[in-house]
Amino acid sequence: MKILLVTGLLAEELVKNYIKDSSLDIEVLALKVPVAAFLTPKIIADALKEREIKSFDMIFTPGLIRGDTEIIHEVTGIAAFKGPR
Repeated sequence: MKILLVTGLLAEELVKNYIKDSSLDIEVLALKVPVAAFLTPKIIADALKEREIKSFDMIFTPGLIRGDTEIIHEVTGIAAFKGPR
């Protein structure tokens, strides 16, 4: 299973350090927003439209984003979930 973790610029290194010892196949994508909580499902969906992400099985977004991740699923065809708060 291949997982895409979406985050903001300030959390990128922290998230990468957190997952480096994981046995799962996880890739981190930091969008051009400093604070991950300022991302919205629409911003994420729009950013992912421009990328080749079909190899991923699941997308995790920051847990503090407002709104439903369904729009990300609709745009990408990949199941999307909010991470922990």
